Amino acid sequence: MMKYILFFIATMTMSIYGYSQAAGTPYMPIMKNSYTFSYTGANQTWTVPAGITSIVVDVYGGGAKGSGARVQATVPVTPGQSLIIVVGQAGNSGTGSGGAAAAFGGGGASGSSGAWNTQGGAGYSGIFNTSVSQANAIVVAGGGGGGDIAPYLLAGGAAGLPNGSAGTSSTNTQYNSTGGGGATTSAGGSAGGGNNGVQGYAGSALQGGNGGNVLLLFGNTNAAGGGGGGGGYYGGGGGGGGNDTGATSREASGGGGGSSFVTASGSGVSYLTGNVNSNGSVKIVY
Repeated sequence: MMKYILFFIATMTMSIYGYSQAAGTPYMPIMKNSYTFSYTGANQTWTVPAGITSIVVDVYGGGAKGSGARVQATVPVTPGQSLIIVVGQAGNSGTGSGGAAAAFGGGGASGSSGAWNTQGGAGYSGIFNTSVSQANAIVVAGGGGGGDIAPYLLAGGAAGLPNGSAGTSSTNTQYNSTGGGGATTSAGGSAGGGNNGVQGYAGSALQGGNGGNVLLLFGNTNAAGGGGGGGGYYGGGGGGGGNDTGATSREASGGGGGSSFVTASGSGVSYLTGNVNSNGSVKIVY
């Protein structure tokens, strides 16, 4: 009797800890492999190993002042299939009049500035089949919108859960500008309204909109360009630019966050908040 009890306990222990047994063979653990892709500034590739028909993915979009998205899912694959991996860049910071450069993964550039620094949107991270396009997207985690580097540039919008959030608008009633719109799973974020016509640019497929430029008047330079929109399945809109007229508050607005996406054949999908001001990553478990 004791022998049967001990056999039952051993069997349960092996089951709990993921062991399996083929006929006539000893118990062996079910092994899982994983690979994490980090930011390189270029597309990367991964070939599905023989015998693998699904993978579990954990994808972080790039972050700016607006947080990037995190997407987890199980997706079907085919052995030998070559996947293209994009790992999004954190939002760039501009210095002075030049504005911030666009980020890898579709992050929009910030608008040109006066004396203040500005921030562009962060890039999306994603897994694609055959080519980097919406039609071949398997998983996309949106990038966050560019936000407050200078004192008068307001916060960028968070990336998609799955839709992105709008960037924060200026509170200056005389020289107001509005934040770029958050992207949805079917459209890019709207352009942020500019202050005296210095508006941002709308987001589009896989691309965040650029922020609006400042309007420099009367020889003053204390103004900031709008934050860039985050990249995503659709990109967020760029924030409106500031207006330099000698006012006490010369505020530009933040860029909108990009949206996220998982193929319809995916399962166990979770849309979560990722990191701020950091590059993205893509983890594959099989």
